[in-house]
Amino acid sequence: MRFRGSLSNMGIIAAILLIFTVSFLSAQDCWAGNRTDEFEIIMKAWMDDQASFGVFMRPASDLYNVLYDTATPSDDPLVLDIRTPGEYSKGHIKGAINIYWRDIAKKKSLAYLDSEGKKHAEAGKKNQIVVYHNTQHEQGWVATFLNMMGYDFENKVETLFWGLAAWTKDETVAPGRWKESSRKNYKTETNNHSLVPGKGWPKVDNATSTDPREIIRVAADRFFSNKSFNPRITAEELNNLLNDNNPNNDPYILSNRDRNDFPDNYNTGHIPGAYAIPVGKEGVTINGSDFLPTDRLIVVHCWVGVSQQYMVPGLNMLGYKVRTLDWGISSWSSDNKVVVQSQMSGVYGKDYPVEK
Repeated sequence: MRFRGSLSNMGIIAAILLIFTVSFLSAQDCWAGNRTDEFEIIMKAWMDDQASFGVFMRPASDLYNVLYDTATPSDDPLVLDIRTPGEYSKGHIKGAINIYWRDIAKKKSLAYLDSEGKKHAEAGKKNQIVVYHNTQHEQGWVATFLNMMGYDFENKVETLFWGLAAWTKDETVAPGRWKESSRKNYKTETNNHSLVPGKGWPKVDNATSTDPREIIRVAADRFFSNKSFNPRITAEELNNLLNDNNPNNDPYILSNRDRNDFPDNYNTGHIPGAYAIPVGKEGVTINGSDFLPTDRLIVVHCWVGVSQQYMVPGLNMLGYKVRTLDWGISSWSSDNKVVVQSQMSGVYGKDYPVEK
């Protein structure tokens, strides 16, 4: 099996999935009414290679056992650190290679990944990638993209569950972890907001190539490398937007939590004005029509920031402007009836070794 991925079977597909409509383009070019060939290619790749709930995750204990406690090289995945080179130099998992997440979709980055993957495979190690950042958001975006690009070989590209912060207690190596003291006590509501049809889909026409893999790469690089756009938003920033007496800049909020499958869910309490969509793939395939406005920022959140990860790169690659709420609704509310997991400090109990 070669390390280089392929999307050879991807073509122009029929419009069968639900699409959102907020533009990342200028107002006059924000949507075309009909879905383009590039839109269809990106959408199919996004839906084909994701877990039912979002991204594929591997616990820190499992990765540690594979890398340290077993003497079988064939079990060792290629570990990809997507933090800055400066963060990487402070400490990283044994054997991890480093590609900054904003550069991940560049040709030279993928060429380097292919080269390292080839050496990894020639050493008899597992033909799989595990991605990590300090916490979960960026690593979910990169894993989603790599799966779309065909790097799902023996197994899908996985993320390190809760990021490097779940691997080491050293906050100088892995900062930014969730803390109970960081929870806000902002307003929630129980009113149900029903999704309504939108006006069409964003116009996606970025690539000069007709190769599906290049179309996906170009769309991803457009998202990842845009340093003027921060895909993350804090609870404080979102609350300020919603309460600045300017309704024109209010984001369109998607509560990526199922209405019925969990006891603490959308009906128990959600951010005012938020619309409920199920987690994972079902959140982008219901009703078979678009349902978001074309002229507003979208903010998506789940419970603690896991299932929302995969929605951000896919939607931004499709031409929407989407940000993810740091730590989901667990950063917004201190009401344990609203938050499905009130404390996450237990996930930071490991203290595995790092290399410098």
